[in-house]
Amino acid sequence: MTVTRRQMLAGAGLMGAATAVAPFIGTTASRATPPAPAAAPNVLLPLFNNSAFNGQISFCLGGASPHTSDVGEVMRVVQQVNKKTGNPSDADTTTGDFDALIQGFVDMGDRMERLAKRSGKSDAVTYRQRMMRASSYAAQALFFVLGGSRPDDEADYFRICQRRWLAAARAFDRPVQQFRVESPYGSIPCYFFPSPIGKGPRPTLIVSSGSDGQLVECMGFGIT
Repeated sequence: MTVTRRQMLAGAGLMGAATAVAPFIGTTASRATPPAPAAAPNVLLPLFNNSAFNGQISFCLGGASPHTSDVGEVMRVVQQVNKKTGNPSDADTTTGDFDALIQGFVDMGDRMERLAKRSGKSDAVTYRQRMMRASSYAAQALFFVLGGSRPDDEADYFRICQRRWLAAARAFDRPVQQFRVESPYGSIPCYFFPSPIGKGPRPTLIVSSGSDGQLVECMGFGIT
């Protein structure tokens, strides 16, 4: 059985690598006391008790290697969200908890974009890395938007995520080149990153994430 992101965030359940996790969309009712931390012997880095939150944000945290996230920035959002929500388990997660997570990453992404523009394109590395992180943080809001109270924001978050990524990609020493490839299923948008050194024909690596993830998430597949 294939579980789509939409089904997962609508409460159908999250299929893990080896186990199925119970639905985690709850109600908007408030909780009297925060639940005790859930036992998670197979979780390497327990950021959240909610397994979906923990899995996706751990993936975001790993983006620190290809410079699409920053450990301190991500951990700051985690701290703020857990303080606001009480760090609920899967079964106790409410729409409001999704909203808190979404807003935390929206705010951090907006801050990174402001800082990128402040640094200016004359400082291309700083501009590029800040804008890339801004795109990544928008991608987290996009991933969870269907579980929050404003699912209609999905298209807006997608556009913000893509716009920031493209701004960052254009700030490489050799800017990304856009083109399209026709297929029986329609036109496929493609992005070519020229080698920063040398010129002329050379072996080219084709990267496809194989998922419905965002372009910023492909940066860790050998591009940066």
